Amino acid sequence: MKRRAIKWKSVDFPEEIDPLIPKITVLAQSDMLLENHMGILQYAEDSVRIMTGKGCLCVSGEELKLSELGSDRVYIRGKLISWQYEG
Repeated sequence: MKRRAIKWKSVDFPEEIDPLIPKITVLAQSDMLLENHMGILQYAEDSVRIMTGKGCLCVSGEELKLSELGSDRVYIRGKLISWQYEG
């Protein structure tokens, strides 16, 4: 019996399912959900620094609270002023 070689095609998966790609959802100026994080580096009422697969995300604001903290997601509430990645 003759065997046939199987050729596999490359599959492109969407970035949303990559656990190293952070997913950020912001609602108005008061809520931020960050999924796929790697840990909280710093937390204060005016700033939160979070490690992600793309670097450190810095969130600035007023009266910030971590209303949900899980192994791969964090929910920040308060007055969000800005957020940026540290270079």
